[in-house]
Amino acid sequence: MSIKSQVEQTKTARGNVVESLLAVFRDRYRSTAAAVVMLAISGCGGPGIRAANLATTYPSIDQLITSCNASSGCAITLPPGTFVFTIPLAPRAMFSFRGAGASWDNPGIPPTAMYPTPERHCLTRLIWEGGSQTPFEVSSYHLQGSRLAGFCLDATTSPDTFIDIDNFASGVTLSDIVIDDPQVEARIAGIRYGATGPVANPMCSNVFVRAAAPIGFDVLFVRAHFVGDHCSAVWNGENEWVVGDVASPVESFHCVFCTAEARPGNVPIVVNNAIGFWWTQGYFECGGSSTAYCVDIPDTAVQARNVVISDSFVGGDSSLPGADAFVHSDLASAILTITGNQIDYVFANPAYILKNDAVTHANVTENTMTSAGSGIASSAANVCSFGNVTSLPLATAAC
Repeated sequence: MSIKSQVEQTKTARGNVVESLLAVFRDRYRSTAAAVVMLAISGCGGPGIRAANLATTYPSIDQLITSCNASSGCAITLPPGTFVFTIPLAPRAMFSFRGAGASWDNPGIPPTAMYPTPERHCLTRLIWEGGSQTPFEVSSYHLQGSRLAGFCLDATTSPDTFIDIDNFASGVTLSDIVIDDPQVEARIAGIRYGATGPVANPMCSNVFVRAAAPIGFDVLFVRAHFVGDHCSAVWNGENEWVVGDVASPVESFHCVFCTAEARPGNVPIVVNNAIGFWWTQGYFECGGSSTAYCVDIPDTAVQARNVVISDSFVGGDSSLPGADAFVHSDLASAILTITGNQIDYVFANPAYILKNDAVTHANVTENTMTSAGSGIASSAANVCSFGNVTSLPLATAAC
């Protein structure tokens, strides 16, 4: 056989293999050939994609989800592209649901000359068209160890939440998920934990929720540890992070390199019911009114024990009215440690690291607050302070 004939035969064999693989893929995903074509996605809600009926433009994954929901364990892996779905993912056994990848740029709001347009980087983009149902309902102890990863999520209809982790579904991991300015916001929260029953050891890694709901992350009934790593909530309607409620305690909350950036006048983090809360090496933006603190423990809170805010940076828009404190506590049983934070945002004058309306004990140590008229605490009662850099000293220190 000639070399030319051998080359042609090899090409034909390779072509047959590729066609066979495509045929298998189309049969498995019950979709069109568009499902295997890499689409150039500029964002989760860019021009030209807000069609009345997106199902006529993008392939549906409803049949995949139906099969997963009925199975005794499933793994869905989606290729790059945009897909619609109207059936909630609500499996009855451990599962894995993965897209090809997602990330984001967060240059701040409003955009700047250097970053005129925030970008989303969505290899896999999902569009929810299923009405008021929750698109991802992870609820049952049978779902221990399940994972959602690697996609951007948009919506044309409004659920209560986009992702619900609930009712003993423990050890569930969310990673590399972007919910960024969806066409229609959720009514309660972008992501919610423990709405009707406790969850244990939920994990969040590189998850970004911007302008998606009244609350970015609603962390309610959590046993053991909530663990967050590079999880960011930005410019949601009311709060970025809400920890616990009247009926539901969070036993242990840990977030490292996390972000809480509030719209002007809003409070990014509200602690309502926490036995342990650790926020370290994170980033805050707050302000826009005197009561728009970065962290608030209101008088309606049930408990705030061992609340630790450490080694974090506070920025913001200095043209806006400043808050009169970085952290506010109005709960007599609260126990706080505020240490090692760099508070560079221009606060009100005067302003304090801690607005102390009520605490059992607060350690305020080694923080730097650069605003003119800055002080350590509005009241020295039950406050231990040393090593802080502020304009005004603390009159006494109960160390």
